[in-house]
Amino acid sequence: MSVSEIIDFYKPFENEKSIFVCNIPAGKLTEVDIYKFLYSRFSAFGLLYDIRIFGSNFEHASGQMAFPEADDKELTHENGTAANKHPDSYYAFVNFYSRADAANAREKLSGRLNVSGQALKIRFAARAASTRNSHQPLYYTKCYELADYYLGFNGWTMSVKSLKERISEGGSERGANVLCFECLVQLSIPRSGLTCSGCGSSVQYWDAKDICSRSASICRAKKQAYQFSVQDVFRKLLLVITGSGKVHVEVDTTIDMQMDSHDPQEILPINIRDAVVEEIDSTDEENAGDESKENIDLLSNVDENNRQILAELEAEGWD
Repeated sequence: MSVSEIIDFYKPFENEKSIFVCNIPAGKLTEVDIYKFLYSRFSAFGLLYDIRIFGSNFEHASGQMAFPEADDKELTHENGTAANKHPDSYYAFVNFYSRADAANAREKLSGRLNVSGQALKIRFAARAASTRNSHQPLYYTKCYELADYYLGFNGWTMSVKSLKERISEGGSERGANVLCFECLVQLSIPRSGLTCSGCGSSVQYWDAKDICSRSASICRAKKQAYQFSVQDVFRKLLLVITGSGKVHVEVDTTIDMQMDSHDPQEILPINIRDAVVEEIDSTDEENAGDESKENIDLLSNVDENNRQILAELEAEGWD
């Protein structure tokens, strides 16, 4: 019987959710071709967070993912860092949201993936110690994608309860004013009768000498405040996938709203310009996560909470 699993709305950095694929021959294949091939094979087992493809000359995956621990000398440099067996090959990380989906894909595809007559090696990733405990909320468009996959397109609703502006007209030596927008959203799960609220805020500078500066800052602040509020509300949601495949939704009540009520005057002494997140396109999701992580509280005890919830559900015979 399959074991129940809890999926949260955080970036799936766990090694058990990441499949490392190596020895992908370069040949005439482009990275786009390799992406399409891997996506067509692995997406059949569950929703993918992303697929990252690197050439053999790339020594490290942007500091976010380490190579798996090599089990033979041919996969390791003299200095201990891992490398592809063939210098003209690619390697990739296929990241799932679900541990069960990743394990199933590894089991079913191991030894069965071939490109240009060459067998690909598949194993779980081995994350570097510095990133093993990373726990960053999903970018808001990824939250939508994950919710749609498990709850259905009409299985949840999002409404904006308030979007208020707080501005300081005090100015500064730079001739700039500070503008702040705060957003409150409510997420509803009709089938479960659950509701949850989330907050987000964005602070921007606008130049009093530039007639268009304030309008642009307002648009940017509104957008970012909404994005952060969506990320805040989804990070409280837990998807409980039972052994029979049923999906139940729980709200983690131990997480407070990330936005505190503050006076913009208190923000002025801080060098906000360095902390402001520039307008982000959905295609730059990874950069957005790196830039916005300072604005979001990270949950350190979610794994323990997940284990407790699973224990309670299994004790009740919820399957």
